Amino acid sequence: MAYGLQVWGSGGDIVLDTTYRISRIVHEQFCTIPANSTLSVSVPGIQPFSNWAVQCQAYSSYLAPPHLLIISLEIQTDIILIKTFNSSLSLTAKLIVYRM
Repeated sequence: MAYGLQVWGSGGDIVLDTTYRISRIVHEQFCTIPANSTLSVSVPGIQPFSNWAVQCQAYSSYLAPPHLLIISLEIQTDIILIKTFNSSLSLTAKLIVYRM
């Protein structure tokens, strides 16, 4: 037996037909990351080297001059570590966690 997902529109036409996994957002959070530091965010159930993905969208003040910013994301059991490097100011970030 094949597995997958088929979704039909109101007109009877197929709008989605896939046997691949579809990711879903399981956690979203805005956070403030201090300059050159590490922030720990709790996400119960998350596991490293599994079917999870993390995205971090960082924002700085629109008045701040542009500069290179390095952000590192590390998935550990039940937490995500966000590290900033080469930053002279705090950042606001949106963390999005996906489960595949």
